[in-house]
Amino acid sequence: MYLLCTSLICKKFITGSKKLLAEERLQAPCADVLQISIVQRILVELARWPASSESSPPESRQRVHMCVREMERGFWREQDIDSVARRAGLSRRRFTQIFRELEGESWHARLTRLRLAHAARLLRTTNLSVRAVAFESGYADLSHFYRAFRDMHEAPPAAFRSAVAPGQTARADREASP
Repeated sequence: MYLLCTSLICKKFITGSKKLLAEERLQAPCADVLQISIVQRILVELARWPASSESSPPESRQRVHMCVREMERGFWREQDIDSVARRAGLSRRRFTQIFRELEGESWHARLTRLRLAHAARLLRTTNLSVRAVAFESGYADLSHFYRAFRDMHEAPPAAFRSAVAPGQTARADREASP
């Protein structure tokens, strides 16, 4: 109860409670109907009350943290934010809010960064075709991979591969790692 009293909802709850008690004392006609209405209004206000970032339960933050670790281990799998949020037991909005608080970036930005860092590593260290690198990195659409890679690395994948000197591979891998 004290936690609620630190917010605006507490003021509404207290005001509603005072009205409820006043109606009970007055014993006016139809007071019971008015009291039910006041209780319903209080319940609606409580249901609409958004959880603030400071009061998010530790379990929610832990579930999002587990999803982050799962993403890092399996970024190449097809996934969408709605299914990840459902697995965490949170709404999409709440999941993205907690994710950004914990990680400092959006879910999509993190997924893209992980995939493209992996693609850059593969381009530097293997002779896989660009198509194979795209699919190994989690991209089902080759044109989307090309656009994303070019946006991040300022060069298309084939040009990136040919521009990397053999001695720079280890240093470049460390810089591209998440």
